[in-house]
Amino acid sequence: MSRLILENELREAIEESSFIKNGSLASCEGMKYDFRVSSKLLSPRFNRERVFDENDETSFVIKPGETAYVMTEEDLDLPNNMFCQLSTKRKLSHDGILLLGGFSIDPNYKGKLFFGLHNLSREDYPFRPGKKLVAGIFHELSEDEAKVVTSNPEPLHDFPDELLKNIKFFKSASTEALESKIEEMRASLSLLKEQIDTDKSWKDEFKNGLVQNNQQISKLGEALNELSKKLGIEIDERKQGEAKLKTSSSVIKGIGLVLGAILGGGLVSLIVLYIAGILNFG
Repeated sequence: MSRLILENELREAIEESSFIKNGSLASCEGMKYDFRVSSKLLSPRFNRERVFDENDETSFVIKPGETAYVMTEEDLDLPNNMFCQLSTKRKLSHDGILLLGGFSIDPNYKGKLFFGLHNLSREDYPFRPGKKLVAGIFHELSEDEAKVVTSNPEPLHDFPDELLKNIKFFKSASTEALESKIEEMRASLSLLKEQIDTDKSWKDEFKNGLVQNNQQISKLGEALNELSKKLGIEIDERKQGEAKLKTSSSVIKGIGLVLGAILGGGLVSLIVLYIAGILNFG
């Protein structure tokens, strides 16, 4: 199982120039070593490598949207039983700088570390040689683990030839175009929200209209039911009256026949009319 290389061993490595060469004791901190930026810089604005004076703080800036390439002041000379893990310094993130590059250094690596610095902020970022760039934590492998290490990473002591060849084709990524696209997206989303709100309002109005219509139809149904009941009662009463009338007429006719047989026709007619008046018929 691997173990961490702590501060006392890091200091010893710097003093003896063993696996850390051209190092600084001031960069040792606990169990990590802070690699510094060298004075060499490669930028699309120059199309070539340039060297700056580390005492000149205004010599160069990395503009917003621009990527510049740097190397470390230190060189590594790792044995086959040691590897290094890297992490970006927090201050870089606070300044809006994105560090581009590998973050694991394999055993047997010889040379400098190489990174791209991309400015994500709206402000110019000053390039200052000697500034702390990335922290490294060293691990020593066990004897059994070291036996399986057979690779020999390609050493790097200067900017890669391929990058030097292609740097003139690189262009800074402008944030203005991105901001414009974001504003267009915001406007589209705002319009879509208005359409959704309008559509929802129309649907709510339509729904409320349906509810009111349903209520009116329900009231109309109740009124029709009441009317039907009243009409049913009136019809029943009319039927009962007609039946009563028929019954009374039959009775009168019967009386008339009896009286006719006894008293004669004229007198009978008068009597029948008198009875009908009493019964309110006619």
